[in-house]
Amino acid sequence: MKLLLAEEIFLLAYNDESGKSNGTLALDNGLAGALLLDLAAEELVVAEGKDLRAVAGTASHPILAAAHAELLHSDSARTASHWVNKLPAALKPLRLRVGQSLAERGVLSEQHRKVLGIFPTTSWPEVDPSPELELRRRLADVLVEDVAPDPHTALLVAVLSPLAMVRGLVAKEHRKHADARAKQIARDSATGSATSAAVSKSVQAVQAATSVGAELLRLDARVGVVAEGFEADLIAVEANPLVDIRALQDPLLVISNGRLALNRLQFGR
Repeated sequence: MKLLLAEEIFLLAYNDESGKSNGTLALDNGLAGALLLDLAAEELVVAEGKDLRAVAGTASHPILAAAHAELLHSDSARTASHWVNKLPAALKPLRLRVGQSLAERGVLSEQHRKVLGIFPTTSWPEVDPSPELELRRRLADVLVEDVAPDPHTALLVAVLSPLAMVRGLVAKEHRKHADARAKQIARDSATGSATSAAVSKSVQAVQAATSVGAELLRLDARVGVVAEGFEADLIAVEANPLVDIRALQDPLLVISNGRLALNRLQFGR
């Protein structure tokens, strides 16, 4: 099954059992950049100086067609950075579109519920694990075994690297090597002569849009786990807020950014 770059990123960014997001920072920008790269690969986007311009043609996928239409209808050529930041809003809800595409292919299941009985949320548990298993195997070959990536996989790695998603794809002992390998592939994709100008500019735009949140701050090394040395926001209440939401008004314990803000468990009420 051939997937879009955006679909592959979505699979890796969501837990295959719970179907919930793994908390990837700047994921929407990454998905938008992936759409630009697929459009460039289909020669539906070309570079004009610093800008990208859409050219007439038929996209291979409805999501690509929607992104292509946005570029075509623009009153002037725009930079890749403009579209990496514009497309998530223009195609809103972008994540829902990508998730539904995978659900229509039978890869994921679309499930809706309300948190605390109020806030709607969508989860995407995996139905057919084979596409993600093949994807992870292919990435492990490239990132750990140093197999030369095909053009599609090279572009995928070029997006995963600034999103700080590479470390979660390999075993702990391989993370340092995989990170370095991914960054080199990303640099080659952004500057190499083997890639088109439209591809290079799109890769650079993804790197610029996501690196501050996901790489420079390195939040993935400080959040996402309830453990010593990590930062977390936690609240403990006496009653079940799913039964009575008013329980949240009288917390027993509050931890914010890994620091104790309120502790009524220790000293009583």
